[in-house]
Amino acid sequence: MMWRKTLFVLAVLIIAVVMVLGTGHPKGSPSKEIFPSPPGSSPQSPATSKPSPSSTHRKVVPWKPDGVIEDGEYQRAYKDGDFELYLRVENGTLMVGMRAPTRGWLAVGFGGERGMKGADIIIAYVLPNGTVMVSDEYSTGFSGPHNPNGVYGGTDDVLSYGGSEGPDYTVVEFSRKLDTGDRHDFKIPPAGKFRVIWAYALEDDFLSMHAEAGSFYAEVG
Repeated sequence: MMWRKTLFVLAVLIIAVVMVLGTGHPKGSPSKEIFPSPPGSSPQSPATSKPSPSSTHRKVVPWKPDGVIEDGEYQRAYKDGDFELYLRVENGTLMVGMRAPTRGWLAVGFGGERGMKGADIIIAYVLPNGTVMVSDEYSTGFSGPHNPNGVYGGTDDVLSYGGSEGPDYTVVEFSRKLDTGDRHDFKIPPAGKFRVIWAYALEDDFLSMHAEAGSFYAEVG
């Protein structure tokens, strides 16, 4: 009987560890690269994780941080859970779009270790009057805290930004250099995969706990 009790305790411990560490995908499904998408398809409702044969001839449109993700505006996009991330690079500048089903804040982070430790984080929200609030932050621990780079002697390296809010979603777009020169910012590699973390909440502030979060790997090249 003693060995059965021992096995039971070990099984409970294993389950607890799995629940604490998680998989990086809050809903149990792997992230999917959803873009390039076929011309005319909606980037907000992607249906495939693979580019179509015609996607190599997509119309490319200028990037505008206006809170509207247009077809042809981004080179790559990913969907993890119900969070969407769009990426584009031009002349050493990274353009980012993120969309989530919330009217609160949403955030994306680059690099770092497990959890949030060492991650370069951009957190933003859109107020009811259309004002967009953005903060360039750095996390010092697994679950924070994360504070504006200036707190640690760094700089705010967001070059431009904009956003929009609908009845049940928020979109934020911003740009920054691949290499900002700030040691609190992650140097985005022009080729190869890098770690991405994301989260969103239900409130418009920089302090509320997230409602959903996850992580995956992306590339811009």
